[in-house]
Amino acid sequence: MLRRIFAGKCLIVVLVAGFIAVESIVAACFLSLVHFKTSNNWATNSEQVLLELERMLSTVTGAETSQRGYIITGSDECLAPYREAVVTLEDQIRRIGGLTRDNSIQQDRVAYLATQVDQRSDEMEQAIATRRTKGLPVAKSVVTQNRQNRTMDTIHDITGQMRDEETRVLARNRA
Repeated sequence: MLRRIFAGKCLIVVLVAGFIAVESIVAACFLSLVHFKTSNNWATNSEQVLLELERMLSTVTGAETSQRGYIITGSDECLAPYREAVVTLEDQIRRIGGLTRDNSIQQDRVAYLATQVDQRSDEMEQAIATRRTKGLPVAKSVVTQNRQNRTMDTIHDITGQMRDEETRVLARNRA
């Protein structure tokens, strides 16, 4: 009789232990899946930041190209792409800010980037206004002076720092 009781209790203990082991494995798998999904979301976010940074740089370069086209030719047709680029830049910087809202260092960089892009836009506007009112030779000197301000270099530097940070985050989340 004791053997039956003991055998029954052993069977229950074995079943409970097996159930706990299976549940532990399920919980570990679930936590692993949650971690994977979170890491994947962060990696996707970093990829979006990198893409937006490249788009923003392309837009700034396009704005410069259109502005210089106007300065050289005096044709108002060159100003439409320039004006469109300036509006697009505001949206792009806003998107970059939204994508990096979890990183205070990146937020500081976005704020500085926004001021530099605004400064560059002001410089380009000044050159356009000078071309319109004072002619090509004076406008060329304004462009030369603006180049010495190195605002575009600063924009590239900030963007490079942001790109490096997002690349590190991306690598960490992919690992």
